[in-house]
Amino acid sequence: MDTILEIIFEVVLLVIFQVPGAFIRWVVFGCRRPFKEVLKDDGYINGTVGLVVVVGLVILITRYLL
Repeated sequence: MDTILEIIFEVVLLVIFQVPGAFIRWVVFGCRRPFKEVLKDDGYINGTVGLVVVVGLVILITRYLL
């Protein structure tokens, strides 16, 4: 049961953070390639970038606004 929950949790997180991560990579690398092409790249890279940026924003917001 734990394995199934881990797989579901990983897939959900990957899907949630994949689009923002792809957008950030697309903007940072100068919009040279179409966004759809960047989104089709490795989902783990996009998901990780999205997760790191969201966590960083949450830390900055909580540190300076609260």
